[in-house]
Amino acid sequence: MDNTSHGALKRLGLPVNHDRRDGLEPQRWKIIRGGSAPVPLTEDTITKLKVCMSKRYDPATKTLNLENLYYDTDLSSEGIHMVLSRRTVMSAVITIIKENIPELVSLGLSNNKLYNIDLMSTLHQAAPDLIRTQGYLAPLEGMNLIELRLAGNPLCDAFSDDAAYVRYYMIYDSSNRNALLDAYHEQVTFSMMYMYNRGQTRDQHDFSAYHRESRNLKKLLDPVRRQKNLRCGRASVVSLLSELPVTRHDPASYVIDVNLASPAMLNFTVHGLYEEVGGKTKGTLRAFSRLFIAVPQGAGVAIINEELFITNPTAKQQEATSSDISTTPVTDGDLTTTPVTVMLYRGDIPR
Repeated sequence: MDNTSHGALKRLGLPVNHDRRDGLEPQRWKIIRGGSAPVPLTEDTITKLKVCMSKRYDPATKTLNLENLYYDTDLSSEGIHMVLSRRTVMSAVITIIKENIPELVSLGLSNNKLYNIDLMSTLHQAAPDLIRTQGYLAPLEGMNLIELRLAGNPLCDAFSDDAAYVRYYMIYDSSNRNALLDAYHEQVTFSMMYMYNRGQTRDQHDFSAYHRESRNLKKLLDPVRRQKNLRCGRASVVSLLSELPVTRHDPASYVIDVNLASPAMLNFTVHGLYEEVGGKTKGTLRAFSRLFIAVPQGAGVAIINEELFITNPTAKQQEATSSDISTTPVTDGDLTTTPVTVMLYRGDIPR
């Protein structure tokens, strides 16, 4: 028994002697930390859950509303409180859907204290007619979900409204990227690399503006340069970003994948296209991917790690690029206009 457990038992007035002199076996205590263990659902409880779900299902719209399930009136009157964030409860719900309403196309899960949706990773097997979702709902891949309502759950806190997003790319496209300092953690690390894809467009081959700072470890063998090209600290990172070509991003090209969202860390990737709008490469179109890791800081989060990858776009990407990408960079005054809310660095993350 460790000192913490020993002290806690002693404060409760419970015997904590390790050795007994009366010839009897020492008392043994089973101590469970961090909450109670999951309790399996009984057949009676599952039956009552089925009745509850049948009342919440609308066959006309193929909609199942499980919002605020914990406080369901019928279940509560029976002394039953379904915690949907528990694996046993979610598994039971998925089984009931599979066996009784596989045609489900709309699911409401709002206000159920869900911190992630990993528990729903098999839901698409239960309801194959659901329409596919994308992005940070990766565990639901293959569900074909038409509508999934998750409002009021902690996993949505980071994406609650426009106030949770920053005008990152509007600032990046402006004439003063120093305003990005607040997006980064004091101990941020940053690296970038480029690659010219010879199998794609051949008129976007000039990457000289990125060559000096590129940290492609397959090509950069000098250990000194490897270390030098790993930027550390937000001042160093923003200084480098300010040296890169002036750009205009295409909002229509953005694809955002949230790889992990937890109380301790937010990991997401932004893919898209931008046009260089100055210098000898003016008019050149680039494809990019930016992997970000953000951690709690103050009332929001800050980027503590970033990897930027740049390449030439595919012919298909070039054709699909919005024709209205301006060739004039954003001015500082433009930053007061309504932004395209693309990347989060302010606002709460799941707690």
